[in-house]
Amino acid sequence: MTEIDGHTGSGSISEILSYTGIHALTTGGRIDEVEIALRRLRSIMAEVDSIRAAAIRNETIRHLQEIGIRAPAQLVDAALLPQGEKAQSSQMAFQKTEPWPYCVDGRELLDGIADVLRRFVIMSLPEIHAITLWIVHTYAIEATSICPILIIKSAEKRCGKTVVMELLRNLVSRPLPASNITASALFRVIERY
Repeated sequence: MTEIDGHTGSGSISEILSYTGIHALTTGGRIDEVEIALRRLRSIMAEVDSIRAAAIRNETIRHLQEIGIRAPAQLVDAALLPQGEKAQSSQMAFQKTEPWPYCVDGRELLDGIADVLRRFVIMSLPEIHAITLWIVHTYAIEATSICPILIIKSAEKRCGKTVVMELLRNLVSRPLPASNITASALFRVIERY
């Protein structure tokens, strides 16, 4: 085991993981050993810059996956994030929507959104109308008791789905993009926000 310059996080990533005991963890090991190794890793990570920290995090997660630890990213993040950042990371930051200072013509607004969609994506008129109405609906979500789900799909690859998602991310209220989200995760997000 190599001692790392007073445990400041200098040395190769492999040396750091060896020193902390991460590399010594094997399949079938006890979770207590994983916890001890992660606590050692946390104690030397304070001196490491963000790029190196990301590399160490990725390598630690990779090793824990190899030895069969379930949800290794959750364990590593719990060990490495300072307490204040844990609270912040569990809260999503949605931008506050400021009302327009004067009356808005609804037809003009809908036409403007539709024009933006037509400018970047080729879609049928009913598709543009549906997406435009859905975008406006996101700003009035509190006024309704139901919310339609917008599904973006196509029969072919590279046809503009990602472009539509980017446009939506910039046009809807409180965007939270999700692909292949599980029902339970969707339920938790809806309940929380």
